[in-house]
Amino acid sequence: RNNHNEQGKRFAEQRNAIQAQYKEHREKLDLSLAEAKAVRAEQSLHKKRRDAIREQISDLFEKRDAQRGDRDGKKSASFEFNKLSSEVENLERAYETVGGMSQKREKETMDKIKNMRRRMSELEPEIEKLNLIKVDMSNREEAIKQLQAERDAAHELYVECKDKADEMFDVLEELFAHRDFLKGEGDRFHKEFLACREKADE
Repeated sequence: RNNHNEQGKRFAEQRNAIQAQYKEHREKLDLSLAEAKAVRAEQSLHKKRRDAIREQISDLFEKRDAQRGDRDGKKSASFEFNKLSSEVENLERAYETVGGMSQKREKETMDKIKNMRRRMSELEPEIEKLNLIKVDMSNREEAIKQLQAERDAAHELYVECKDKADEMFDVLEELFAHRDFLKGEGDRFHKEFLACREKADE
């Protein structure tokens, strides 16, 4: 009986040592998982930003190609915001520089500016949410170039995050495999310990 108890004790010590390793490894694994999730979340943000800028560029191209008048088709928040921003700027400049404006004309201009600013305030949360770029619509070609540069920068950051996340996935696979190995070893030593105790009891 004493021999079985001694052997059981050795198995219990091995089990406890493995379980301590397992606990330490789990902490390392949880930390790596949290880092990987953070990188994936950042990757998703850059992707959304890139896609939103693409939509802005697409709107500008459509507007440029249409050449005259606004069409009834759906306009994105970014396009409408930038258009209003340019119009408000032009109206304010005209109001300040053009002399001899009648009272009625002054009131109409101020009301128009006020209404445009109100609409811009309504669109602002949408712009902020997608982290869209505010561009000067008076020079459409320059605005397109600026947006293309911003889109390319967002895409580069997205690719960087993706590559980093892929590298982390390989590391995580190894960590998961080692975790499963430790768990298997801990279970094996525990079973051996139980078998020895059973023999001692007999």
